[in-house]
Amino acid sequence: RVDFGWWKVFPETQPDMWEYGTSKAAAFDCPATMQMSLHRVRANGRRNDLFETVRRWEDVRARKWLTPAQKEMLKDPKREFHLYLNEKGEYELVEWKQIDVAGGKWTDVRAFLFERNGKRVVAYWHVKDCARLVFQDATAWGHVALPSYLDVAGMKYFETSLPADAVCTAFASATISDAIQ
Repeated sequence: RVDFGWWKVFPETQPDMWEYGTSKAAAFDCPATMQMSLHRVRANGRRNDLFETVRRWEDVRARKWLTPAQKEMLKDPKREFHLYLNEKGEYELVEWKQIDVAGGKWTDVRAFLFERNGKRVVAYWHVKDCARLVFQDATAWGHVALPSYLDVAGMKYFETSLPADAVCTAFASATISDAIQ
């Protein structure tokens, strides 16, 4: 087996980057090796999310939790997956796709959409610190309850019964405010 290794931590390293790599490593039952300096680790605002990502995938790999069919799915370089920890503390393997936030993918907030139990779930986080994601027109969500904003810091999840296109539109048209009260 190969070692999917010698990744480094930089201030801009994000959890989805390591999720991609550790998921591919798990597909081949290979370890992933990280090399880091304390200075760079401290400079990364998402370091806890990075280490949690590695912990989950290594736990799954050690338990031999993945089925052969799941491993084959994970090998596809064009697909991205996330290990979701559900309310029972159990893992769920979900396929996720990055969505635009505040008009573009490369903002201070990253978000990924996946389906779970007939609902849409958005995993979202601030790339460095914290902020508030303000939705432009909460009434556009129709009868579905939506807050007018979400506070964004480390990885969080937002679940809704809205269709995926409505969720993507709402996040894309949101604004990012540094004012968290």
